[in-house]
Amino acid sequence: MVLLVWQFDKEVAEDVNTFQCHPKQIMEDQKDGTLIVRFRTGGFKEMCWHLFTWGKHVKILAPQELEDYYEDMIDTTVGNS
Repeated sequence: MVLLVWQFDKEVAEDVNTFQCHPKQIMEDQKDGTLIVRFRTGGFKEMCWHLFTWGKHVKILAPQELEDYYEDMIDTTVGNS
């Protein structure tokens, strides 16, 4: 299991607060209006599908392997590889 950490822009933070990515997720409202979501999981593919939902409004803070996997999926989807 790997710890995932995502940061959502304030524009979508309210919506994300009502969304469950994982049963054991921890949500942390930030002073700047963004939202940090943390949880442990083993499957990157399903997590990337969730990330696509939020588009440019989510940033992967950890792990780097998930960010790399996500970028590869985007490249494959748009035909860059």
